[in-house]
Amino acid sequence: MRRNALVALAAVSLIVGARTGIARADDPIASLNRSVQDRFKDVDKYFGLRRIVVLGDTPHQFRPETVSELTAVKELKDAGYRVALYLAGRRVLEREPHLATKEPTQLDRRVIFGPVAVTDTGLLPDLPAAVDLIDESRMAFERLARRDRHDFEMADLRFTARAVRATTDQCLTCHRGRTIGDPLGVVLYAYRMRE
Repeated sequence: MRRNALVALAAVSLIVGARTGIARADDPIASLNRSVQDRFKDVDKYFGLRRIVVLGDTPHQFRPETVSELTAVKELKDAGYRVALYLAGRRVLEREPHLATKEPTQLDRRVIFGPVAVTDTGLLPDLPAAVDLIDESRMAFERLARRDRHDFEMADLRFTARAVRATTDQCLTCHRGRTIGDPLGVVLYAYRMRE
C-alpha cells in the first residue's frame, strides 16, 4: 500500500512539474524555450533578434513580457541557473558568412546575435563572442533538421540549441524556399549554475 502511495505521489509531482514548467535538471531550459518560441509564432513587424531584445538596449537583456516568460526566468533564478542566449540566422550556413556590418568592428546580426542576458548580466563577461559559435551554430542547424535539441559544452558552460521552425504558410511568405518544419533560426542557450 505504501509503495503505491509513493508511486502516485511521484506521478503527481511529475505532472505538476510538467504543467508549471519547473526548471528540471534534465532540461532546465525547456520552459524558457517554450516562451521564447512563442515570440516567433505570430507574424508581425519584428524579425529575428527584435523579437527577443530592444535594439539599443545595452547590455542586451531578455525582458519578460508575459506571465509564462516571467515564471520561466524566475524558476531558473530560483534553481540557481545563470542563463544567456544567442540567435543564429540561416546566413551562418553560408560558406564564408559576411560577418561585419558597414562598421568593421560590429558583427552582422543576421549571422549570430548575442549574448543576451536572461537571468542576470553578470554572466555576460564570461561568455564566448558570437563569432566563436559559428561552427556549433552550423552543426545545430544540421542536427535540428532531425532532432529537437543539440547540446554541447564550451569552456565551463553548457549550451543547448533549439530550432525556430517555420510553423505556418505565413512564415513562408518571408522565408521563401523553406517548408513547414524547416529550421529558420537557432536559439543557443548558454547556462551554468550560480557559483
